[in-house]
Amino acid sequence: MASADRSRYAGCLSESWLSARLAIDVPRLDVRRRGGELLAVRPEGSDEWLYPAWQFDGGRVRPVVPRIVAAARANGIDERRLYELMTVRRGLGHSETLVDLLLRGEDDQVVAAVTRG
Repeated sequence: MASADRSRYAGCLSESWLSARLAIDVPRLDVRRRGGELLAVRPEGSDEWLYPAWQFDGGRVRPVVPRIVAAARANGIDERRLYELMTVRRGLGHSETLVDLLLRGEDDQVVAAVTRG
């Protein structure tokens, strides 16, 4: 993975690390990702999925994550674009990201923002 990609995905966990941490084998993680229970992103040229750490709270998936993934899919937003939407600063004059809102528990605002794309 290129240096720029490493910094872009610095807050992500590899599927092998996450598999060991959650005691779930990689194929089961893949089933959960494909089923919309987890968000994972595959950087350009990589063969491994990366899972953003912010979707977890105390070793559990935040309950809003499937809603966020469903909203993205319903609006034709792929995993990379969803990750970008979640992590970039929101508009001019804003210093926060959708991840910041997520961590504050503002779930409905996050889902609405993803729905708007």
